[in-house]
Amino acid sequence: MAARRGLVACLWWPVSSIYSPPDIDFDKVEIWPLSGGLANGVNVNLKATGIDSGEVAAVDFLTADYKVAFRFEVDSANSLIKRKYHEGGNGNWMGEETRGGYPFSSNAAELNVGFLRTRSAWQITVNGARTPWFDYTHRDERSVVYAAVTVGLVDGEIVDKRPVCGVACNAEECSGGCSANGTACLARIPSADGSSATCTADSTTYSDNNMHCCDGWQLAEVAFDAAKVGDWVRGHSTTAHVTAACAAFGSSSDCTLAAGNKVGIRAIDTASGMYTAWVPQLPVGSREIQIPPDVLADEATHSKIIDVTGLNLAPSDLHIELEHALINQEPSQALLDVGFERWWFVNMIKIDGTDFEYPAEWWLSYSDKVFTSLNARATQVYLLDEDRGHTSCSDDDNWVDRLGNTCGNYTAQVWCEDHGVTTNEFRQDNGLANDRNIDQYGAPPYGFGAQYTCCQCGGGFHEAPTSSNTAKRSVYFQ
Repeated sequence: MAARRGLVACLWWPVSSIYSPPDIDFDKVEIWPLSGGLANGVNVNLKATGIDSGEVAAVDFLTADYKVAFRFEVDSANSLIKRKYHEGGNGNWMGEETRGGYPFSSNAAELNVGFLRTRSAWQITVNGARTPWFDYTHRDERSVVYAAVTVGLVDGEIVDKRPVCGVACNAEECSGGCSANGTACLARIPSADGSSATCTADSTTYSDNNMHCCDGWQLAEVAFDAAKVGDWVRGHSTTAHVTAACAAFGSSSDCTLAAGNKVGIRAIDTASGMYTAWVPQLPVGSREIQIPPDVLADEATHSKIIDVTGLNLAPSDLHIELEHALINQEPSQALLDVGFERWWFVNMIKIDGTDFEYPAEWWLSYSDKVFTSLNARATQVYLLDEDRGHTSCSDDDNWVDRLGNTCGNYTAQVWCEDHGVTTNEFRQDNGLANDRNIDQYGAPPYGFGAQYTCCQCGGGFHEAPTSSNTAKRSVYFQ
């Protein structure tokens, strides 16, 4: 039910608040009492018919002593949604956040903003759509008893009520379990420290246990932090949620392909609140997208070792891209049956090297030349679902190419990269145009080039890998 302004106009305003005489101007702000104080699980809905760009357009949530526990400000002039709080007295506005884009098309557009108070934060919904990127963690955890709507929100009106829960919980919202028997859980009860939550089929929430409705979104687990650069994460599985987040931050439609897929974080843009991520599912040459962390989740590195003895595989059988050793097409059913999967990376292969006076278990990085020439001797393949570095490696110190170059020369001059890919430096230094000509310098007696023998090029002798879900590492191939 809507509250009435007249009830508040006669209240005494303490000087410790920005809402106190002589500063308060009732021609600029309307005060709405919230029924008995806004408890956790209660939703406040703001409706307005438009935005007056010449006035402050904001809703302030006030505590019993009139401190601004939370302000949601629509800055149409700068196309920003500002979230902050005021420390009271002679203090300042604090904790301002502006990331998340601008969801309103024009000043004349109608606004419908929902504010759900939970134990830890204000959860925001705009025009009926959940917008987690606008959520604001509590700075003042006390209950709020008034909403102050400024005149910049044209015909602003406030309604507070306990919502009827109707969206099924995402499994991640219920880390402590779901008590529903044969039906969907609809509400969650967070633990005191916020580390977990149990869920229930109740459609009505209760303040005494901090219950609030689920929103069906996966939890935002990835911090917006430069330390994440070089890591691999997975996009949230609900395509519509990823699409909405990408649109809110102004990313391209390709961003949607991150939904449900592993992506590599390559850069951070603090101004836009976005990561640059490398997406294997996009075409070669255009695989980088801008994506907000709000729809990314941490996940362990998955790996497997496949026995390929006697299969005599060729690169064309697996449709492997050279630069990243990525399986970019669906393998045949026979290869699926032994464990190969599309969008996994062929990290290393194990060769029986006894015929070449090399170890019987000779692990080296995948390259199509190595795989083609030695596939009959391949016994195992090591796959990862991320494009990451290899196990520790040592060069073949006895190898010298036809021009007298050692692995030390290839490393120092950066003549090659992983997977046997030659660099511009190699071509320029040797007057070559064909990037496969690293092989013409292969040394006798076996004609092995640097991609067989030098760690810089993916060759050498690697420590045997293990097949498991490993901890995160911070190295990936460029």
